[in-house]
Amino acid sequence: MTRWNDIDFRPAPPGWRAVFVDPAEADTQVEIVPIPGWLIQEDLHDARSRRVVAAAQFEGNPHLVDVDDGGDDPRDPGTFWKILPPGAAEPTTAEVVARRDYLRRIRQPKPPP
Repeated sequence: MTRWNDIDFRPAPPGWRAVFVDPAEADTQVEIVPIPGWLIQEDLHDARSRRVVAAAQFEGNPHLVDVDDGGDDPRDPGTFWKILPPGAAEPTTAEVVARRDYLRRIRQPKPPP
């Protein structure tokens, strides 16, 4: 499992937002949070490996966190869906329902072979 350490922060212009959809929530529920900037992160086990990720601040948490909440399983994107640039429209109800249904489908246990 890759563990990332924040080594720098670069502010973002106002208007950047991160969109999250939790498949356990109601059909059209979506969480949209401001992105104050970008975190530069370094792999704790390999200082040559770095990445840049959007940083968000969630209600009740005073710290910035990266929006990459899917962990190390590339098949599970977590609840993070996408980043909206300044001026972009929020997702439509149909888009949110389709994303929620997709997340539910990929998380269903597969029958044994």
